[in-house]
Amino acid sequence: MELPVVSGGRARARFLTSGVRHVPDHPLHLSTGTVTVSRSEHEAALESLRPGATVDFARQMENPYDANATLVTLTAPSGTPLGWVPQSLTASIRELLEAAPIQARVLRVNGPESPSHLRLVLDLDVPAPDGFQFDREGRWA
Repeated sequence: MELPVVSGGRARARFLTSGVRHVPDHPLHLSTGTVTVSRSEHEAALESLRPGATVDFARQMENPYDANATLVTLTAPSGTPLGWVPQSLTASIRELLEAAPIQARVLRVNGPESPSHLRLVLDLDVPAPDGFQFDREGRWA
């Protein structure tokens, strides 16, 4: 994977969706309410994706591991949670979400035989607000 960049007024990042195996059967508290998906619903959602499809982002509330936790979800109306934005990107994705709704495109979706951390690869290419930069905290240096 490449480091995310801001270039030509665009924020671009390619990343693996995290925590895919932790989504099913756990209540997830989102800004729009609490949702729980079964393993079969989750697998059907992943299997419905094709390269080029768009996915949305949803703020997760009350995540004990990351105050900026952001879920990757199927686009509306389903909104089925698929996994999380990697923690190294969550603060930046939240900042982008504050400026405008954003989506990412599916680059690759691997089958259930693949390790869960390799199931879903996304490309983000969205307008960058003035002054936006990835990794404001300087953790990647």
